[in-house]
Amino acid sequence: MFEICGSNKWNMANYTLITEAAPGARGRPKKEILREQVNRIRQMSDKRNEIRARWKKGIFLALLALMIGLPTTASAADSLNEALTKGKFSLNARMRYENVSHEAVAEAANAVTVRLRYGYATEEYKGFKVFIEGDFTRDLEPNNFNSTVNGKTAYPVVADPDSTRLNRVTVTYTGIKDTTVKVGRQRIKLDNDRFVGNVGFRQNEQTFDAVRVTNTSLKGVKLDYTYLWQVNRIFGSRSAGGKWDADTHLLNVSYDIDGVGKITAYSYLIDLFNAPGLSNKTFGARFKGTHKVNDGLTITYAAEYATQTDYARNPADFSLDYFMAAGGAGFQGFTARLSYEQLEGNGARGFVTPLATLHAFQGFTDNFLATPGSGITELTGYADYVFKNVGGIGNIKVAAWYRDFDAQVGSEDLGGEFDFLVAAKPWKDVSLSLKYAKFSGADLRPDVSKLWLTIGFSF
Repeated sequence: MFEICGSNKWNMANYTLITEAAPGARGRPKKEILREQVNRIRQMSDKRNEIRARWKKGIFLALLALMIGLPTTASAADSLNEALTKGKFSLNARMRYENVSHEAVAEAANAVTVRLRYGYATEEYKGFKVFIEGDFTRDLEPNNFNSTVNGKTAYPVVADPDSTRLNRVTVTYTGIKDTTVKVGRQRIKLDNDRFVGNVGFRQNEQTFDAVRVTNTSLKGVKLDYTYLWQVNRIFGSRSAGGKWDADTHLLNVSYDIDGVGKITAYSYLIDLFNAPGLSNKTFGARFKGTHKVNDGLTITYAAEYATQTDYARNPADFSLDYFMAAGGAGFQGFTARLSYEQLEGNGARGFVTPLATLHAFQGFTDNFLATPGSGITELTGYADYVFKNVGGIGNIKVAAWYRDFDAQVGSEDLGGEFDFLVAAKPWKDVSLSLKYAKFSGADLRPDVSKLWLTIGFSF
């Protein structure tokens, strides 16, 4: 089987059918007829792309016209000139050392990277506000690591390649009561980032070219809809895989129940042109709550279920489920939690979350960025403690995780991982962290350890 224009699949039976059914086929070479049909298909695909582009433009223009025509709330700025000139600049920088030792790779990776992010937000005018932000990432010495684009494949991967790009540019409109419309390249984080997130830990974050509309007209209810047409991935401006074209709809509806928690229902229709095998249709529900028992004790609880099937240009045929349950307690600065998560597999493929902040799940060593075909279960114990006002540098948080992984299908032991974090904020605009992760492989999986030292500044 081979592919034409990324979405039309043909086998030899199709080939015979096309060549025999084509006008004037009798007596003509089959290759010539097939070439003619391929050209027609390409023309049809180009036409579809043109229509899709016009549709996206139409959405933007329609929203813009709607915004201009509706009554607005009071403006923060009295004039357009004031809105443009009295805005706010932002600047943040982050420097990190990362070490990676991988049992299957002879050399260890050592990477020092720095990221600078700079932006400007206008004042609000007639309900409108504009924000623009650029960033660049550079590696310093030592730079013995595989950034995914520097060709140093003898080293383990540290996915922080050199990059210079427009990170975010948005037009936000809040002139409709209880409604926010945001158009452009933006950061999107839904719930706990398990399905849609910005991968904020990496130096190049993930953003989305999208139209997003949120509404809170009903008490306790938040409606959140996004249409996105491009995913700007963490691999930076120099990577062939740095962007995915998309035709994706994200609907997330939540309701806060006083004293109980928040329940969320979602529908994610994800169509990825550059990664059709990851296209999927996911429907799910999530519940998360906190209950204060007394002045010192608080309990937390969460549960989630989702079902996923093939969608759009995905050639596979599958139906897989996701399940999560967690419970914990906090007492006078100490927190403990136990959680269980399952991503189902069918032997050939596993449940996928291609737009998620994957680093935050299934271990900091990133061993399971792609769900195994046998699926995966994870049982995790977590504890943290916050030390107050330590040595004049403020609060220090110490956290630890232990994760046990098994195949969801079959009896394969996928290993275990210990993760450790120390984080502090000695000054208002400065953050420090040390993070360590150790994965102990099982059933032929290699051991991996990673260490990060990070300092961040924001102004």
